[in-house]
Amino acid sequence: MGNVVAFARRNKGDTWWIGVVNGADEREIKITLEFPNKKTKASLIYDGVTNTSVDRREQTVTKQECNNTG
Repeated sequence: MGNVVAFARRNKGDTWWIGVVNGADEREIKITLEFPNKKTKASLIYDGVTNTSVDRREQTVTKQECNNTG
């Protein structure tokens, strides 16, 4: 828990929340998912241009896209 913390929680049914809290250094985090089994709507929320802003992007993802390590 010194630099990065990642957690996942199933809200109900097929609804999951995955969160990552990062320290001061920018980095890319890859998390392999065993779901979704079909195309699924994802909401991505991440830091904006400034430290006080947040950007949000909605997209549809597949299991293959979620587990692409290449």
